[in-house]
Amino acid sequence: MTPQSPPTITQVPVKSPRRPRFRVILLFLFISLLFGLTGIEIALRLFHPVPFPEFLQYEVDGHIRVRPVAGQTVTNRANYGVHINRHGYRGPNYTYEKPKGTFRVLVFGGSAAFDFEASSEEKSWPGALQLKLAKQLNMPVEVINLAVPGFDSFNSKTNYLYTGRNFHPDAVILYETWNDMSRYREVAAGPYRCGSSQPNKSWWQQIARSFQIVRHARPIIQGIQGKRLDDVAKAKTGSPSELADPAATAALEWDRGNFADFIDFAARDGVLPIVSSMAFLGSGESLKNDMIRQTIVEGCVQRGFTPERALETLLKMSDIIREVASSKDAIFIDGYNAVPHDLQHIRDNVHLQDAGSEKLAEAMAQTMLKDSRFMSRVERVRKSGL
Repeated sequence: MTPQSPPTITQVPVKSPRRPRFRVILLFLFISLLFGLTGIEIALRLFHPVPFPEFLQYEVDGHIRVRPVAGQTVTNRANYGVHINRHGYRGPNYTYEKPKGTFRVLVFGGSAAFDFEASSEEKSWPGALQLKLAKQLNMPVEVINLAVPGFDSFNSKTNYLYTGRNFHPDAVILYETWNDMSRYREVAAGPYRCGSSQPNKSWWQQIARSFQIVRHARPIIQGIQGKRLDDVAKAKTGSPSELADPAATAALEWDRGNFADFIDFAARDGVLPIVSSMAFLGSGESLKNDMIRQTIVEGCVQRGFTPERALETLLKMSDIIREVASSKDAIFIDGYNAVPHDLQHIRDNVHLQDAGSEKLAEAMAQTMLKDSRFMSRVERVRKSGL
């Protein structure tokens, strides 16, 4: 017999468990993350919501750079709705013609004068100043806030020329320096440029601010960034670098000219000019506090200064404002020394808490009420009924 070959055994491949595809894994992780973040967002909204200011909307003006869009009401950190009147400024609708027997004061400046975070109109420093003057003088007083966030002294003097004159004021207050300092490095190197024509926030910033997760994370991120920037600033202090360089004489003189122009424009119109130095969180003592340093360092670096050099520069400009006021017979108010340099009175670099606004308004009111030039204007209005 012919030997038979052994039967061939067919190997049947065994299927291994199918591995999930990479895209499926990514989709699963994305969905899990989305559900997780949604849960956190809902929990924060229900149990630990953080108030956060909304963004003002601006429109190109064509005369004074920009102004807030008229008629909007924007909620601030204190959950107070800041109203923009028909003229595009903070507060109620005022008439151009001054009511008879009313003493009218106009305020010019940037965000520190606009005082967005105040918990009410009366708690903003212009609002508090109005209440104090009306009570002490026992007569109607209007303090009209014509400040616009982001304005420097050049913008403010233009604002007076184009808008302020129409309100027929008896006195005007210019409260500037911090925004001016953001121009100092530029002015020292070349011609002054008025700045962005449209400061509205981007769509993604507006969306991001609506989420509680972002509102909770923002202070943490700012603290980390502040620590990093402070380390950089400390490393450059005392060494040759732009951040540590003193403000150029040309920059300070540019600012001096803006204050001098503002005073001259008002005086030629028969209006009493009042200029003030600015309250500032930084001082020789407060800069030793790490929390305060990390609160102000970003704003200082944005202006091209270390915190120490920013303080020095602001104090130099305060002296210049005092000198200009003295030489041109204007009233000077020492705003810098009126407000304690701590976080209970000043929120960040120059933006005030309600307590700080009260201190500044009190210092302004007392300085004005004790000044014979101011009181003579008051008596003229009182007697003439104009």
